[in-house]
Amino acid sequence: MKEGQLENTEMAERLAKAVFEVLKKQITRGETDDVAAQLPKDLKAMWVSA
Repeated sequence: MKEGQLENTEMAERLAKAVFEVLKKQITRGETDDVAAQLPKDLKAMWVSA
């Protein structure tokens, strides 16, 4: 695997969820709600579960 490439969609989803988890720890509850309101359905589900 080359630097910057992901092996598969599952790995990409795990990494995105990890980023969401870290980000949610740094922003307020109101801001997390604002982010969720702007995300497409699939990403919103991932955001909420992070």
